[in-house]
Amino acid sequence: MGIKEDVRASYTVSFERRMRNWARSVAGSSLGFAQVNWDSCGGGSDESPLPILSGEAEDTGKALEKLAIRYRRAVELYWMWGDSDAELTVLGRKCAVDYRTFAGRVIDGHRLLQAELTRAAEAWRTHRERSESMVSAARHSGVDLTTGILQV
Repeated sequence: MGIKEDVRASYTVSFERRMRNWARSVAGSSLGFAQVNWDSCGGGSDESPLPILSGEAEDTGKALEKLAIRYRRAVELYWMWGDSDAELTVLGRKCAVDYRTFAGRVIDGHRLLQAELTRAAEAWRTHRERSESMVSAARHSGVDLTTGILQV
């Protein structure tokens, strides 16, 4: 298996969809990126353009910000400049590294990003469960929840 195939094997179809969504959401923003491979984003002449899931894109952006810069920049460039069609040599030069080093950073960045997204989802799930249990306990104790909110 070649290096490009190793990079492609480092992500799932759902992760690819998430990253394409993120790339579309930041296209034209002030992140300093100039290109998105729109041919692979759907929305051909006979189909509707894919909507941007802004909440998911925001979560992905926040998770990316937590990565070390060498992994974050590699992952951002990979997805913003054409992902699976990208020429790793050109992208590696943008980071001033060899294409093999760049590919390794993309693979490691994907792994770290997926772990961060999983951690964030679990933290949100725990927070929601805690909030719901507090509301449930308040209801069972006879506390009028709307009165407490209005008095604040």
